[in-house]
Amino acid sequence: MRDRLKGKAEAAQAKVSEVIGALQTKGGEELARLSASIEEIAPAVESLGYRVLGARITVGVPPSAAIGLGGLSQRVEPERFDAVIAENAGKSTVVAVLKALKHVAGVHSKVTIKGLQADMAEITLGLPPSVSLMFERRPGDAHARRVGDEP
Repeated sequence: MRDRLKGKAEAAQAKVSEVIGALQTKGGEELARLSASIEEIAPAVESLGYRVLGARITVGVPPSAAIGLGGLSQRVEPERFDAVIAENAGKSTVVAVLKALKHVAGVHSKVTIKGLQADMAEITLGLPPSVSLMFERRPGDAHARRVGDEP
């Protein structure tokens, strides 16, 4: 009985190792795809007048990538977004980022925090995808306080 249980445990351990190995291989392939996509994103985003501020790749299950973007305070017409999306139709990750950026641009002016401005966003490509607006003190606003400052 003990030998039978030991055999089953070893078989289960081998199966788990096999699954983990497959996930690592798939994860590595996905990270390479995300890295290449980030390189493709920059020209499309910059053609709209935004700036790529940086990128972050997270190695995990599942892997994810985030791209930091600046220049959100400038207005870009929805038709311009649609044109750039159409130009990049074959690049699914680029299109996903552009659609997320178009959405952020649409809600950007509706989200306000006194003394702060949101000129930056981070778009995370992963499960689940997400968009974060980054708020900072307005330049030259002597009355604005940073989070954590004493009143």
